[in-house]
Amino acid sequence: HMAPKYDRSTQRWEAATPEEGEGYPPTGSLLRQGPLPFIQRLTNTDKYDQAVLKMMANEKLTRNQAQGSFDAYLRNPSDWAVSRKEEEKGNVPKIDYENVNTSPKQIILTGVWGLIVLSFFSRIIYVNTIGGCDAFCKTYNF
Repeated sequence: HMAPKYDRSTQRWEAATPEEGEGYPPTGSLLRQGPLPFIQRLTNTDKYDQAVLKMMANEKLTRNQAQGSFDAYLRNPSDWAVSRKEEEKGNVPKIDYENVNTSPKQIILTGVWGLIVLSFFSRIIYVNTIGGCDAFCKTYNF
């Protein structure tokens, strides 16, 4: 595959093929690495794409591999850097960031966990909005 090229006149990375400009959607970032990379993709789309293209070129990765690796970096830069050093030393196997957390079992577990967390915070917001404890709260102390 051809690597993205850096255009000095525009000071931007450009995909060599249309496929290099695509990848998995923002929800893929959410599933693989959680809310931090997902939010970054939505709020800093151009900066995210430029970083992914640069990683593709410098490390000779596919679009999805670069996105997975960059999402892991956005989630926790320190852990990502330590993992990279350990991989380079040969102390640990290379992490497949492209496919992490994408098994059907993991997707179901992530969805259930997300619903539990969302329910918990929704309850807190509801109780604070109504100004105190309702019948459920009085009965179950929640």
